[in-house]
Amino acid sequence: TECSATMAASICLMGLLTFALSAQAQLRLRDIAAVNQHWGLHAELPSSSELQAFQALGIKMSRTGMRWADIEQTQGVYNWTFYDQLTRELDSHDVGTLWCIHPQNPIYNATTGVPNDPAANKAFSHFLVAAIARYNNPNITFWELSNEPNLADIDPRTYMDFVSTSVQLVRNTNSTALASVVGPALGMNVVDKEAVVWLEAVGDLGLFDLIDYVTVHWYRPGQPETATTLNGAPASVAGVRQMIESRTDRNVDVISGEWGYTTANPAQAHHPVDETTQANYITRMWLTMLASNVRLANWYDWIEDCDDDGNRECRFGIVHPDASPKPAFVAARNLLTKLGDAVLDFTGHWPAINGTVLSFDTQSKFAVWLNVNTNYTAALYRPVTFTAKAGTYQAQDVLEIQSRVKVCSDELGVVEVNASGTPVVLMSE
Repeated sequence: TECSATMAASICLMGLLTFALSAQAQLRLRDIAAVNQHWGLHAELPSSSELQAFQALGIKMSRTGMRWADIEQTQGVYNWTFYDQLTRELDSHDVGTLWCIHPQNPIYNATTGVPNDPAANKAFSHFLVAAIARYNNPNITFWELSNEPNLADIDPRTYMDFVSTSVQLVRNTNSTALASVVGPALGMNVVDKEAVVWLEAVGDLGLFDLIDYVTVHWYRPGQPETATTLNGAPASVAGVRQMIESRTDRNVDVISGEWGYTTANPAQAHHPVDETTQANYITRMWLTMLASNVRLANWYDWIEDCDDDGNRECRFGIVHPDASPKPAFVAARNLLTKLGDAVLDFTGHWPAINGTVLSFDTQSKFAVWLNVNTNYTAALYRPVTFTAKAGTYQAQDVLEIQSRVKVCSDELGVVEVNASGTPVVLMSE
């Protein structure tokens, strides 16, 4: 294939720039890709078919809930039976867990949000230490102390009293001192200024001096890339990192704790997408978070928990209620199969014209896509051009549409691929 002199010259300049960028970060997609599942929150063990599908997806991390009220129904007495069973199931499939603790318990008059008196805070902290001591193992990686407290109108001071009591006891107990405590599971979207103000308030009160990671739910009505391409805006990954760095000297980073797109009926749901777009967005969300060096990226949700097409909450899953796959499952599985264990060459995007490119395994594998809202432009294809090692590449998009891409005879190599909102994986032959 011949390339124009202008295009080749531009690409050569990008290729030279590439070698001046940061060293390999040794990041792998399978290390950060995760899904949220509700087995713990609903106190229901997954069916065998659901577990088989979960294992076939190929992830190594998930987020699920743990209800304090289900375990401690008599003061000081813990019943771990269900969570013992669930933990064994997850461990047997080598799936790590971010436990999101729901800290409501009526026996301590803690019925909404987080506990709001010293006695309830103390009781919860003892429960948390008991849970961590019981379940902390290489697969139980994170302990999240609440879920979206800002959306429950929890006062920042009340939240900080709750967190500081719990973290102090965790750190002062030998069996739990090294556990990763994370939070606040901030409910956010791209235009939500109140969420940013709330996070700044708890940050000013010392939250970032207590926890190990800041968990944020990056819900938004459009492209997942906007979570990292808003040039440091407060509702972006860079903006939250700047907020943290300005308030603590500790090495505290961000986690994408929960985030997804519903495929509910457009006539009845707010900001839905079609199933192809959902498939594109799960893969692009994971790739975008990987390129931004985010430690964990939890997709919401694993399974459709109900079967009402008009209820947006029913259609966030990537498998149907019977565990049969939606296109999002197929795309996520294919992405992890092809790139899950590949090493990202450096954080950030590979220089390219017209699209987004990530490079893996010393330019032997690439992910290529367009940043488009593909529920409106599903049929749009546009050439994306970048430099790579000279040779022949096998290309397949994550929804299993095959094509072959030839590299131009340039000393750096020129690759041109017709791309859309569906990521294409290129692998050198």
